[in-house]
Amino acid sequence: VILALARFTNILLMKSIEDKDAETFSKITYKIKQLTPVVEYLGGKRYKQICMLAYDYATKAKVDEEFSEVATTANLHNRLLHSIFIEIVKTISIYCEYSTYSLEGIANVCKLTSDLLDRNQRETLLFNCLLVPNDDVKLTVVQCLDRVPFHQLESPEVGQLIRTLKNYQNITVGRTEEVLSLLLLFITKL
Repeated sequence: VILALARFTNILLMKSIEDKDAETFSKITYKIKQLTPVVEYLGGKRYKQICMLAYDYATKAKVDEEFSEVATTANLHNRLLHSIFIEIVKTISIYCEYSTYSLEGIANVCKLTSDLLDRNQRETLLFNCLLVPNDDVKLTVVQCLDRVPFHQLESPEVGQLIRTLKNYQNITVGRTEEVLSLLLLFITKL
C-alpha cells in the first residue's frame, strides 16, 4: 500500500506541475504533511515500522513490537523496501528540483517543503540510503542529491557524504562505478 501511494503521489505531483496547477499541488503536499512523516521510513524514526510491515508481507506472519530482525540499511535486501525507498526519494527529488521553478505557487510550496525536509535531516537520511545494497536505490539518491538546493548543504553533511564514500570497496560490482562517478561529480559542484 505504501509503495502504491508513493507512486500515485509522484504521478499526481508531476501532473500538477505539468498542468501548472499550483492549487492541486499544494493540496497534495499538505495532505502528505509535507513529507516529514514519510522520510522517516528512510532510516529515521519509522524505519523499524516499515521493516516490520515488509517482514509481515514477505513471511505472511504477524510480528510484534519486540521485532528484532530489523536490518541496518547496509544489510537491507528486501526488494519491496528498495522500491518504497526509491519512490520516497523520487518524491523528495520533486520538491528539491521544483523549489526554483518559474511557476510561483508551485515553487513556493516546493521551497517550503524542501526547507522543512532540510530541517528534518533530509541529507542524513539520503546518505543513509547510499548504504542500501541496491544500485537503483543508490542512483535515485544520487540523482536526488543533485537536485538539493546547494545553500541547504552544510559542511558536516558534506563530510558525512565523504565518509559514506569510503564504504565502497569494489567499484566493479554492479553499477557502483556509475554511483561513485555521479557522487564525485556532485561533490565537485559544491
